[in-house]
Amino acid sequence: MTVKDLKFETWNLSLGTYILIFLSLFFIFSCKNSEVEKENLVARINDIYLYKNELQKEIPQYIKGNDSVEYVKNYISKWAKKNLMLKKAYINLSDDELSELEQQVEDYKNTLLVHRYEQKLISQKSDTSVSNSELEEYYKDNMLEFKLDKIIIKAFYIKIKKDNQIYNKIKNLSWSDDEDKKIKLEELCTNNADTFFFQNDWLEFTYVNSLLPSPIQDLETFIKYSKFYETQDSLYQYLLNIKEIKTKNEIAPLSFISGQIKSLIQNRKKILLIKETENNLYEDAVRTKNFETFK
Repeated sequence: MTVKDLKFETWNLSLGTYILIFLSLFFIFSCKNSEVEKENLVARINDIYLYKNELQKEIPQYIKGNDSVEYVKNYISKWAKKNLMLKKAYINLSDDELSELEQQVEDYKNTLLVHRYEQKLISQKSDTSVSNSELEEYYKDNMLEFKLDKIIIKAFYIKIKKDNQIYNKIKNLSWSDDEDKKIKLEELCTNNADTFFFQNDWLEFTYVNSLLPSPIQDLETFIKYSKFYETQDSLYQYLLNIKEIKTKNEIAPLSFISGQIKSLIQNRKKILLIKETENNLYEDAVRTKNFETFK
């Protein structure tokens, strides 16, 4: 046997030894991995497995002790029932039914993706500011759409302790439209009243009426004869002086519905942004020949 032959046999032996060692190590690690997987295994339904790390993610942090044991037990039971039903569904549904469901899932996924992108687009590029001129223009163009379905009022209201000697002075000042007297009235109310508001804003009558211990029963009859109302309970005196009133089916004042109109304008801007984006994508696809139709 030559030295060359000896070297060749030695190399062959070494290669065989390496392969044997590799296979042994692979088998050992596979067994260890299998053992690790078995240690982490919690439950099995046919070829579907539930592992500890998956289960731990589902247990809320606030659940402790015996509650966590019961929670885990219930979760595993629900997991098993769900997967058993799923397996049964796959067996019993036809290929056509499964294909239809897969298409529905795909359609729903695509809808969610587009919706998520639209929301991101709106947050990045939509102009949410609305100027006073935009509000006024929209109100003027769509005025007939803003008929009231409730009674609204502008009024002076105060709730004040019964024994407060300043009450009569406040009551007299509440009738005046003089600016100096209004300033004085506000000062007295700030220093003495528990609650008060002026006739600056339109308010729903039902809200204002709810502030009174003895509510006005028939507003339409009441305003025919007076717009001034006093009542009391064991601790407080209440005064309501109605300055302006608008009834159902009248056109709502702009100041009362400005928030609603602002939302409408903002939504219109969002829709226009999405439509503009769609059209730009479409035109770009046509121009670059990424979109074609075939007869």
